[in-house]
Amino acid sequence: MKKTNNYIYLFSCCFLVQGSTQSIICDVQRKNYEIIPNTLFEILNNLTIERNLDILRKAYNDIEDLEVFDSYIQFLLDEEFIFFDDSLHDRFPSIDLSYDSPNIISNAIIEIGEDISLKLLSTNIELLDNIRCESIELRFYEDCFGKNYEDVLSIFNSTGIRSLRLIINSFDFPSDFFKILARKYKRIREVYICADTEIKEYDSPYFPVIQLAHKEVSSTFCGCISTFYFSPELKNFTESHHYNSCLHKKISIDKDGNIKNCPSMSQNFGNIKSTTLQEALDQEDFKKYWNLTKDKIEICKDCEFRYICTDCRAYTERTSSNNDGLDISKPLKCGYDPYTGKWDEWSENPIKQESIKFYDLSKLVKK
Repeated sequence: MKKTNNYIYLFSCCFLVQGSTQSIICDVQRKNYEIIPNTLFEILNNLTIERNLDILRKAYNDIEDLEVFDSYIQFLLDEEFIFFDDSLHDRFPSIDLSYDSPNIISNAIIEIGEDISLKLLSTNIELLDNIRCESIELRFYEDCFGKNYEDVLSIFNSTGIRSLRLIINSFDFPSDFFKILARKYKRIREVYICADTEIKEYDSPYFPVIQLAHKEVSSTFCGCISTFYFSPELKNFTESHHYNSCLHKKISIDKDGNIKNCPSMSQNFGNIKSTTLQEALDQEDFKKYWNLTKDKIEICKDCEFRYICTDCRAYTERTSSNNDGLDISKPLKCGYDPYTGKWDEWSENPIKQESIKFYDLSKLVKK
């Protein structure tokens, strides 16, 4: 590998995140990531001190170590994480990871059940629009989707809400159903179908249609941590550095009309029949978890995936709290161990059994 006087640069859209046993390179432009050994992390992290390839290679006297080093460089080139230049320069400034959003609420979850009237639902969607909420996840319980989806989705036609995610129960939909849905309701970005089998994605050119391994729509399926749900894109990566990756600027209405941070959480801040969303937002505890980043959560702070993973405060291992009384325990439904670099079935972990009983999640445990 003869590249005399060539200097190594990491593309600005590629970020390094170190974990306890391994690291990742996260490419927020192409929205992907690669796991790398911590030895390669150290090389790349020190490029601000030394970029010259020849000088870096001279540090390896052992032939085997030099071969490993060269294989690292080739891997980085093949994956387009790095490039070479013939001079030292600062022509490619780093991406600013500061984060600010003008929205009072950026995202919301609304559960659609039999007990919430269409009029009350419409009123609260209008309120979310007024406080510049950008995206809403709609969870349709029982067969509410088949009965009411046109009435519910038509409410959004006159709003500025940009993105809708639908979570529905499985039903016998016609072959052209999603095509019709996409043409009529252009704000839909994703549809998730509960089907009690495995996770898979349907072939849909209109928007992603994903089958979830859950029998039916329920608040208990919140908080599942897996690579399937990782989000290595710039907004999430940046926000995760400063705020909680799930609850920041989120508000929820459960199927009974209770206003919460998340439908799976026990604490509520009133009911939409008697409390406005703004009144709930103004309560002292409503935003208490908004600033809790993964860097402040036990075990997660040592994980290489912490800035592309979501968080869950509804279901945790219930082992730690901070001086403010906030639960800083690892999410219960995470089977990854950053100290070994291995994934296991979370529900089989003996350490988690007490919390599984506490949350009454025994039916989710695999037999």
